[in-house]
Amino acid sequence: QYLKIKEDRKLLQSICDFCNKLVNEDKLEKLPYKYSSIRKITYNLIEPSLFERLNAEYPMLEHLRQLGMISSPEIELKRAGGYSLQESSSGEYHFFSSIVGLMATVKPTNSLVLIDEPEISLHPNWQMKYLSFLRELFGHSEYATCHILVATHSHFLISDLKGDSSKIIGLKRAGREIEIIDMPKGIDTYGWSAEDVLYNVFNVLSTRNKFVAEDIAKILNELSSGDKNKINKLSKEKYDELLELESALKENDPLKRVVKTILTKVSK
Repeated sequence: QYLKIKEDRKLLQSICDFCNKLVNEDKLEKLPYKYSSIRKITYNLIEPSLFERLNAEYPMLEHLRQLGMISSPEIELKRAGGYSLQESSSGEYHFFSSIVGLMATVKPTNSLVLIDEPEISLHPNWQMKYLSFLRELFGHSEYATCHILVATHSHFLISDLKGDSSKIIGLKRAGREIEIIDMPKGIDTYGWSAEDVLYNVFNVLSTRNKFVAEDIAKILNELSSGDKNKINKLSKEKYDELLELESALKENDPLKRVVKTILTKVSK
């Protein structure tokens, strides 16, 4: 890159003019280190007019970066001591890089922001905080005309949606087509439990695992039929699983009583 720029005298002059401009306009800030000659350039990403300045000057900044004269800023996280973003977990890195990316690219007026499954790689705690960060980031009045469209399978995100500023649109695949699922008018899921969101929004009938959700229902159905052959077959197939489930369930879980009742009706 150096040799390429060196041969382009017009570009080289433009880079020198840009550096002189930074000095003359006092845009280079001295770092608080006694013997350091390093300077810092700061850009305001919130104020629209100042954000446009970054857009205009970015080509020159990129040339300086390629020449090794400037480096990108680093983000340091604070939690029981400091550590760099590169040292963070994949979830933390994904979270902060996406938020910083939004800060750097979204324009305040009439922007449409598309976010696809932001919960990927995020710990549940980060999922619970994600929309709060978005609200804080875009809560300024200058973003009043912006819209954010989030595609998600996270019940944590759904339960943090405020009804007065959001709308839920459900989608499902029908063959090769995508159909819109009608949601109850005026639905407000803010503060809903995981079970409420999964059942009423995602149409998940149970939050328990497949055996508990499907096989218990099947066993109860066969017991109610009174068919001894089917009951004996189920006894051989499911007795050990039922016994293990019964011991694993908490005493105050209503399902424990159901499983105990089933075990009295079947034998190994």
